[in-house]
Amino acid sequence: MPGHDALRRALEIGINFWDTANVDGNKGRSEEIIGDWFKARPGGRDRVVLATKVYNPMQHTAVPNDERGISAYKVRRDVTDSLRRLQTDRIDLYQVHHFDREVSLEEFWGAFERLVADGDVLYMGTSNFPAGDWPSSRCMPGSAATSAWSPSRPCITC
Repeated sequence: MPGHDALRRALEIGINFWDTANVDGNKGRSEEIIGDWFKARPGGRDRVVLATKVYNPMQHTAVPNDERGISAYKVRRDVTDSLRRLQTDRIDLYQVHHFDREVSLEEFWGAFERLVADGDVLYMGTSNFPAGDWPSSRCMPGSAATSAWSPSRPCITC
């Protein structure tokens, strides 16, 4: 299977943080390859810290919520699709690929808080955020922007 030798070798040499995105490898193919690898190797999933991302469109359509962004609907739908392609019950680090100014902070935090509460995602993080779009106050306890913060489940930014 394409990619499986590289994934096997990565673990052999100690690379256990695997980072992809829902659109990598021609709209989900990278997640499918990793998922096929997990399926072929019982116990392999528990040896990997698995990260993927959400934001970019999976299809080229003008249908609402199929375009780029992080609406609560799109995030819930895309995480379900990523879990299916990855053939796993959880994503260790689910990252927002880009900031979406069309979504309120309440919707943003609510969507990810729900994924963590449901156990689909262990931690949420960011990727490619301009520094000004991610002020540290949004991750602070007591901030009106989030109820997901806790000392044991901090925000992670890349």
